[in-house]
Amino acid sequence: MRALYVSYFGLRQPLVQTQVLPYLRELARGGVDIHLLTFEPEAPPRWQADAARRRDELRRHGITWHWRRYHKRPALPATLWDILAGAHAIRNLDRLHHFNILHGRNHIATQMCRLARRERSQAVIFDIRGLFAEEYVDAGLWRQGGALFRLAKAHERRLLREADGFVVLTRRARQALFGDGRGATADGRPIEVIPCCVDLDAFPDSAEDRCRAPGGSTRLVYAGSVTGLYRLGDMCRFATHFRPSAPINFSVFTHHDEEATRAAIANAGLAPHEYSVACVEPSSIPRELRRAHIGVSFRTETHSQIAASPTKIAEYLAAGLPVVSSARVGDTDELLSAERVGVIVRDWDDRTLRATAEQASALALDPITADRCRRVARDHFDLRTVGGPAYRRLYDRVTS
Repeated sequence: MRALYVSYFGLRQPLVQTQVLPYLRELARGGVDIHLLTFEPEAPPRWQADAARRRDELRRHGITWHWRRYHKRPALPATLWDILAGAHAIRNLDRLHHFNILHGRNHIATQMCRLARRERSQAVIFDIRGLFAEEYVDAGLWRQGGALFRLAKAHERRLLREADGFVVLTRRARQALFGDGRGATADGRPIEVIPCCVDLDAFPDSAEDRCRAPGGSTRLVYAGSVTGLYRLGDMCRFATHFRPSAPINFSVFTHHDEEATRAAIANAGLAPHEYSVACVEPSSIPRELRRAHIGVSFRTETHSQIAASPTKIAEYLAAGLPVVSSARVGDTDELLSAERVGVIVRDWDDRTLRATAEQASALALDPITADRCRRVARDHFDLRTVGGPAYRRLYDRVTS
């Protein structure tokens, strides 16, 4: 079996490092001949030594890397150009390697695969990482019902009609897109629900990492973007409600501008000694999370969030941290409540945040919570036993 995986992101971007390459390594380990096509904002010749090292490393894991340039502006013409150039590149690669599967990560990459497909025996997988058009509306970039929104939805409907297999991140997204299809569409095309998984081998439990911060403070942590739909201000307000019982230390790990992030945190009411901001490489996240007590993830509630599976929640649980999450994000509400590994915030007034902080503290102080969190991570988000096998199962289903 030979597959081309197409990502409309660059190889060095954190998303590719954490949510593309781990799955591809698992597929390659399972015997699939994997090729990866990325779109690079900066041509690899400009980072020649690093590109060569990464290419060799991927080859050692059974992955052959190809790239094309990513074009950003003007937005719509640049994207259309990339789609056509990507489809042309896929056809050229296919003439050389004869792929069984063309696997597109999200809408734009799958559109390239659809245009490049030579014959119906070649399977196209639509890996739906979110509700693309709705996300642009939620971000304020498009108008609901506007021309770009309608165009994107029309292309989405075509991909849903023509693809041979599907990946969605949540059961709620499967329900919204496919009704009650469960494991297949009405005409029998396979659907796999695969949440954002993590490599649990990177999160070994270590007692020395679980030590409390100086002064017995409560350590909260947030890892990820701090702009757009993410409610950094409300996370800071939430942190202040731990003050009556213990000093607080709120660690924010982000690639966003550090000074702007510090200013936003200070404006939300935290004193300089109560927080820290750092840019941390993905490989260092497990070690940093294991030093915390509670993981936080607040997002603005929008329709597109039904399709969201925040990687940070899987990472928090893998590190043994109870999670405090905003409501109605993917399948998170049901999972955290049913498994007793977190608390859901359903309102943003101070009384609700104070009560939520008390519940989170109780979970963090319970000596069996960490083990329960790690068990839930193994059952639902383990790359080796959940994510990797689900992708291989989908590959077998679309080629059979």
